[in-house]
Amino acid sequence: MPDKPRRFGSIHQALDELICAIGGKNPHRTIGIELWPTKSPDTAYSRLKASLDPNQDQKFSPEEVMYLLHKGRLAGHHFATAYVLNEIGYEPPIPAAPTSPRVEIMEKMKALTDEQLQLAKDLELLDQEDEAPGIVDIHVAS
Repeated sequence: MPDKPRRFGSIHQALDELICAIGGKNPHRTIGIELWPTKSPDTAYSRLKASLDPNQDQKFSPEEVMYLLHKGRLAGHHFATAYVLNEIGYEPPIPAAPTSPRVEIMEKMKALTDEQLQLAKDLELLDQEDEAPGIVDIHVAS
């Protein structure tokens, strides 16, 4: 399901919402540790929070911004990329087809998982209708 159009006052707000969307239960700590794995969790968290504050000297590097936008793309969240493109005068993003074996495998896994969930729902409906599979009697002519 595509993201709903959002309006942000700054790139900081767009990235903060992206981090909250992709970071799980404790997004700032989780993403901080991912961005700076050699730092202590508390330092990574503080660095991330400072990077999101336009009044602080700490800023994301271009590579860190790219990491966040790419991670958002893999999770299906394109609103931060849309914000950047809109700010510089481009149309909203259209995610490209997979270009790496890793992305292809991840998208195939998602498709298979979706298919498996649908099959489980179909089977549950059959069970609810009390339709047991019929027994086929096969006779072999002698």
